[in-house]
Amino acid sequence: MPSLGYKFIGWDTGINDDVIGIYNGQFIDRVEAIFQKEVMELPIMEINTKDAAEIVSKDDYLPCTVTVGNAEENHCFEQNKAKIKGRGNSTWSMPKKPYKLKFDQKIDLFGNGSAKT
Repeated sequence: MPSLGYKFIGWDTGINDDVIGIYNGQFIDRVEAIFQKEVMELPIMEINTKDAAEIVSKDDYLPCTVTVGNAEENHCFEQNKAKIKGRGNSTWSMPKKPYKLKFDQKIDLFGNGSAKT
């Protein structure tokens, strides 16, 4: 699986061929996946709740992990522990819901200064 912000582009077998696994009737000892950084205009933030639970409450936090990619190197991280809940009053009923993240430890998210929320 590629890391966030990367895409799979092919296999490196040391052989210039599209076929993977067998060459001249013998198995290839080593096959390496090749990934390429995807160039996008905006950072990618991936939030995964425990057991893929839906965020339905504005009062109760759910445990989650947050991964940020496709950003400046010092702003990228993988599976940082956090909690998430809904927020807002009138906006909570909209199709694109607003959320509040609370990290387990202070983090500088996109150069906005270190904070837990």
